[in-house]
Amino acid sequence: MTLSGSDLKVAQRILAGQAFTLDAIFNKLAIETANNIDIDHANVELYLKFVLRAQSQSRAAFLALNDIMNPRLANFVNQANISAGHQQINNHVEKESPPSELMEQRHERMDTRTPREAGTTYSTVEAVGAVDRSKKP
Repeated sequence: MTLSGSDLKVAQRILAGQAFTLDAIFNKLAIETANNIDIDHANVELYLKFVLRAQSQSRAAFLALNDIMNPRLANFVNQANISAGHQQINNHVEKESPPSELMEQRHERMDTRTPREAGTTYSTVEAVGAVDRSKKP
């Protein structure tokens, strides 16, 4: 329901009156409950329910008044995904990578240097255990 200028001002006055009246009721009931808490133990819970109900309704009236005076901007949702089970969403379609292959088969090399033949560069290396064996048995 959309309100025009004069209707909007009337609605604001009504909500403001309700909010302040409910706030006054809340304060009055809270004071009465606090003053009679030692006298009337049986009805304290009932009084507190009324107090909290008046406070909640006062808050709701103030929030409604705020919403009328400061309307929220509309949110536009690009995509809504509602599902009872698991769901996969691909919003950005990307190019799939090719299945993994050996780079050599596709004629690509990671090492672009020229290949060398295997040599015996480390021929003097011996087992470490024979030279530096632990003293523990």
